Amino acid sequence: MLTQAQAFQILALYQAVKLEALGLKRRGRSATVIARELLGMPKGAKREVVLARLKDMRDQLTTA
Repeated sequence: MLTQAQAFQILALYQAVKLEALGLKRRGRSATVIARELLGMPKGAKREVVLARLKDMRDQLTTA
């Protein structure tokens, strides 16, 4: 079970990666890189794959 802070982090990363896919930029490391590290995905994982995994996690959180 995730803590509330971890659940919020997943929801925030999902939205940030989605906005990056639309072209919004930010300073520092991209949300996609942060999400890859959090999920333990390889460095070359595509944004769509990261977004799909985050969406699955988000759906599990909202239905629980």
